[in-house]
Amino acid sequence: MFDRRAVLVSYATWLVGFIGIPVVPVVVWAVWATLVVVGFAAARLPRATIAALWRKSRKAALAGEVVFLVIFLSLCYIRALTPDATFVRDEQGRPYDESASEKFTNLALLTGLHRETQMPPRDSWLAGYPINYYYFGHFQWATFCKMSFTTPRVGFNISQAAL
Repeated sequence: MFDRRAVLVSYATWLVGFIGIPVVPVVVWAVWATLVVVGFAAARLPRATIAALWRKSRKAALAGEVVFLVIFLSLCYIRALTPDATFVRDEQGRPYDESASEKFTNLALLTGLHRETQMPPRDSWLAGYPINYYYFGHFQWATFCKMSFTTPRVGFNISQAAL
């Protein structure tokens, strides 16, 4: 799901945050729009070339999108069965695997990065200090949440399904 374009938007947003501009949804969308305009200006492809490329490869592109959508929605359904971040047992006492303990950290990082408007982001546990962890992957999902106006708890489950 995350390709070069998503990484580029997240990285540009991250850099914008470090120069003091607040990382809020409007700014994220402005960064995205700027990159789109610059990309089209740099490519300088005539419309006829774009149309010919689309006619030539539209069946393969649409088939790939359908396959992705079916798999992604299936994984979203699986995540919807156990959406909480828990260690060993859910409310009904059903056991989870032990790897679920990482969910707490992932959710805390995503929530903290979604809340932050300045870079470097503050640590959720060590108040007053920046995050001392590799957080760029979580920042990508926080950027996605800001662009789609999604809360971190929903974005967390979407990110788990997409990964």
